[in-house]
Amino acid sequence: MSFFCYQNLVYGCAKFPQTAVSFSAVFPKHFLFMPKNPHRSAFSLFLLSLISCLSLQAQSIRGFITGSTDGLPLIGATVAMRAESGKIVGVVTNTEGYYVLSRLAPDTYTFSVSFVGYKTHTETLRLKAGQVVTKSLVLQEDAQSSEVVIEARDERGAADVTAGLQTVRAVDIDRVPVPDVSGDLAAYLTTMPGVVSDGDRGGQLFIRGGTASQNLIYIDNMLVYNPFHILGFYSAFPSDIVNKADVYAGGYGAKFGGRISSVLDIGTRNGNKRNFAGAVSVAPFVTSGRLEVPIIRDKVSLMASARQSVVDLVGPKLVGRPLPFQFGDQFAKLHATLSPSSQVSISALRTNDRGIVANQDKLSNASLADTTLTQAGWGNEAYGMRFLLLPTNFPVLADINLNTSTFHNEIGPRNKPTRNADVRQFGFSANLSYMIGENGLNYGIFLNNYSLVYTLGGQYQNFTSDAEYMTDVGGYIETDILLFKKLKLTPGVRLHSFPRANRKYVEPRFKTIFIPNLKHKISAAWGIYHQEIVGLNDRRDAGDVFTAWTSS
Repeated sequence: MSFFCYQNLVYGCAKFPQTAVSFSAVFPKHFLFMPKNPHRSAFSLFLLSLISCLSLQAQSIRGFITGSTDGLPLIGATVAMRAESGKIVGVVTNTEGYYVLSRLAPDTYTFSVSFVGYKTHTETLRLKAGQVVTKSLVLQEDAQSSEVVIEARDERGAADVTAGLQTVRAVDIDRVPVPDVSGDLAAYLTTMPGVVSDGDRGGQLFIRGGTASQNLIYIDNMLVYNPFHILGFYSAFPSDIVNKADVYAGGYGAKFGGRISSVLDIGTRNGNKRNFAGAVSVAPFVTSGRLEVPIIRDKVSLMASARQSVVDLVGPKLVGRPLPFQFGDQFAKLHATLSPSSQVSISALRTNDRGIVANQDKLSNASLADTTLTQAGWGNEAYGMRFLLLPTNFPVLADINLNTSTFHNEIGPRNKPTRNADVRQFGFSANLSYMIGENGLNYGIFLNNYSLVYTLGGQYQNFTSDAEYMTDVGGYIETDILLFKKLKLTPGVRLHSFPRANRKYVEPRFKTIFIPNLKHKISAAWGIYHQEIVGLNDRRDAGDVFTAWTSS
């Protein structure tokens, strides 16, 4: 069920704070109210939770599991510890191949890791009191294993939504046809409940009634402002670079903030660390290529992907009229395993879009080379570094990120746009995950610096141009509490402030999941959300393609 509430209080150049209260569960409903006094006492509650959790530190084992065939993380590998008493505890690896087993009693254990198609690794480990063991492994392919064919119906889809969250895999994306050889995340998103695009052109996505500027979009923890191309079924996220995408249609946790409609958190896969790999495709609308290079075998890999549209060239022959649109995207990721307890990756993304979205009566002979027609154009650039670390003798996973992104948007005759806007952002974040048996604690800090520059040509209440500079700094804490093996509670709180504007916000969040049996799941989420940086749009624009970012 999903209740999501938001309010867009921007009209013309008038500015108002944007705050929302969101409640998500499993059935669709919408409502809105504006809180006056956030519950500041929640911060004290989470300080007590943090102290309580850290005091329960015990023996643990953690690490990363990869496969010998390509050096990529094995997602869903089974890791188990069997004590001499016969008691077994286990867990499966996440999308990074990471696992952790904590609150283990001092004892001698049989440690095993298994995955379909690979040889099971087994060894004996002795855990001493207070010991934290890091055990990262490369599972060897089992060439003699017999082929196993598993036929089952995938019943996840839109029904498998936990309080507004749906996880999308690359195989899910490929099931939705697009005019390309590989799938695209944008095409999949438009099949989800509550997600609407503005047609076949415009590059805008609206989730649960929110505007496009109220969506928070990350790729490898890099902020991207508009990754959707001018033809609506394409984005900067082809399926062959996507590892997984978490789509929050509301009720997202304390880790995320700054937007009030939705969160799209995309993680890309690493390149092949064993063999060269690649692909080239040519389709009626777009051409693409991908290359994977093992720079240092089993240690360092590079993956690069590029796509460029050809619709403006072949469109007239296919549909009998001009299609004056151009778009493209390039992505690269360098990943290195520094040690059994640390990894680093560097990612880069670039997109470009241009098209004639107005003067529809002249499209019979329109061309992008015609500088007299109104054209819209935008582009993103994002660069980021991510460092994963398992600190010695402390059972946490540290996720440290540095990133920068820029966004340029313009509309008007080519080379002489009547309006343009630029956003530059620099960000730093440090996130830590701490497991205590079946419970967990996540907390972190962040800092973002923004430069907002725009020229509006007097069309917004005679407003011409402006430049703003903002800093957003804060932290969050969130804990997972499992009760009776069936009920999971996730309270959290996010604190952030804008020193230049002298504004501070406390945003409590809460999520609960109840699983009475294998066939049913009940989930709900609630939170207070604030958006300080908002998008200005002119509804008179065809496709609503121009956005100027400003402070609320």
